[in-house]
Amino acid sequence: MRIDLSLVIPVFNEEDNLPHLYKRIIATLGTCKETFEMVFINDGSKDNSLNILKGLRERDGRVKIVNLSRNFGHEIATSAGLRYAKGDAVIVMESDLQRPPELIPELIAKYREGYDIVCAL
Repeated sequence: MRIDLSLVIPVFNEEDNLPHLYKRIIATLGTCKETFEMVFINDGSKDNSLNILKGLRERDGRVKIVNLSRNFGHEIATSAGLRYAKGDAVIVMESDLQRPPELIPELIAKYREGYDIVCAL
């Protein structure tokens, strides 16, 4: 079963983490069969996060950016990302690598087992 996957990733001042996060997502999903997009929501970052995201988008058409006008908080940023996500399944991730992208295949496996909601603790 092939699914289209959207990663919704709120971002607030994560310039140091974004390149590492992107590389780890690509490395992890490179072993999966799913097509995917990465929807990054810039939640009013004051650092260079937005420019880094723009650079990623220039190199990779799977990178989407939602740029909020100011910091609204994690929940609002996540909601905005969910509105823009096009995938059949959505994984919400933190941009600070709190939960490693390497968990994505396990989440997909649970989805394939029939779970509607899967959470990485």
